Amino acid sequence: MTTFWLDWLKTPMAAPETAGLRTMRLAILYLAIILAVMIAALSPLRAAVGVAAGGTVCGVMLALGLLVPVYVWRKNRADEEHFAAVCREGGADAERRARLGLDVDAVCFDVGIDFSDDTRTGLIDDLSRGGVVPGKEARGELRPVLRRLSQDAQ
Repeated sequence: MTTFWLDWLKTPMAAPETAGLRTMRLAILYLAIILAVMIAALSPLRAAVGVAAGGTVCGVMLALGLLVPVYVWRKNRADEEHFAAVCREGGADAERRARLGLDVDAVCFDVGIDFSDDTRTGLIDDLSRGGVVPGKEARGELRPVLRRLSQDAQ
């Protein structure tokens, strides 16, 4: 059985990690560990440094609150650029088909239906020939049809 997440992980979306993204990811990881240790040891920390213990915890939380959204934005941008570059090698149709594939997988996962690879490819071919544009509209059109198929199969 193939799941949506497994198929999604196989798609060429993850850009190679740059040194800057790696540094940010590791900083987030270390800050999260430091925050967990600080919270677990708040009483001894408060005894050692006094009232500044709360401020230190807040500072680490603030750093995480600022760093995580920046990292997510930069990582998503890098992934989108990488995905577009990979699809450009196969042409605009390859990108559109790949995005339609993600839409099909997402709706199948939501509805709880599992297609064979041949059926999935055929569905993507039909959608592509029909001029369906990937995105919310495609998922909106697919959901009732696949829900009906799922109910008929049961």
